[in-house]
Amino acid sequence: QGAVESIDDTSSEVVSLLANPAREEFRCRGLVVGYVQSGKTANMTAVIAKAVDAGYNLIVVLAGMTNKLRAQTQSRLEEDVVERHRERWQLYTTSDDDGDFIVPRNGSFVIPTEGGAQLAVIKKVATRLNAFHNTILRTPPVVRRKLKVLIIDDECDQASVNSAPDHYQMTTINEAIRKLIRALPAVSYVGYTATPFANVFSDPFPHN
Repeated sequence: QGAVESIDDTSSEVVSLLANPAREEFRCRGLVVGYVQSGKTANMTAVIAKAVDAGYNLIVVLAGMTNKLRAQTQSRLEEDVVERHRERWQLYTTSDDDGDFIVPRNGSFVIPTEGGAQLAVIKKVATRLNAFHNTILRTPPVVRRKLKVLIIDDECDQASVNSAPDHYQMTTINEAIRKLIRALPAVSYVGYTATPFANVFSDPFPHN
């Protein structure tokens, strides 16, 4: 009972700090820190469910750098969130090892149904992130403006941090994530990690 209440309280606090999805444009960034094996995934799942209830309609989870880890994350989210109201979800990725994001057949995202949401669980590799970015760019502006996007970066200390040797360079994954955020008119980015030092000590005023 205590664990459930804790997840309920902490996930509600995270969602309360996200940008209001009723606004037309926003860019919000945040960091969630939790101990190793402390229930970060359960908190992340609860945040997703509550964010959709609040009005977010495109959920993007950046899940590791291997097919197995991405597929495990997808399976967990489908079991804990999607399958409870399967008719309200449109999935751009699957729980198969090779079920990572590819450009949809129509080349773009679609307007989510009223009360529904879309989900993409993506590896943090350049090819997949670039495919997602290209899909955003190909999405008609009228549809793009309807998308209220929550990006959750699981283990955001891994690959996401700009570890380039000087201020005028960016690592490939860091640059790809920045491009995603810039391409979306309404997006909240939340990183999850148990080891936040690389994120906390990053220069908040990069030259790029």
